[in-house]
Amino acid sequence: MKNLPEGGHPEASSSCPSPRELPRELVEMVIAHVILDTSTPKACSVTCLSWYVATLPHVNHTLTL
Repeated sequence: MKNLPEGGHPEASSSCPSPRELPRELVEMVIAHVILDTSTPKACSVTCLSWYVATLPHVNHTLTL
């Protein structure tokens, strides 16, 4: 019997997100809509690793005066 990839689906590969994870493009679209609010991207960054990675450039490169 073959070992099934993560997620248990034979057609799943390591580059596909798990069924519990949103696609990266969708996460980036959500972040793009909330980027102007200073507190929301920070809150999104603690959601999970993929959201942290998507918000990292925006949180660290935003200059607030």
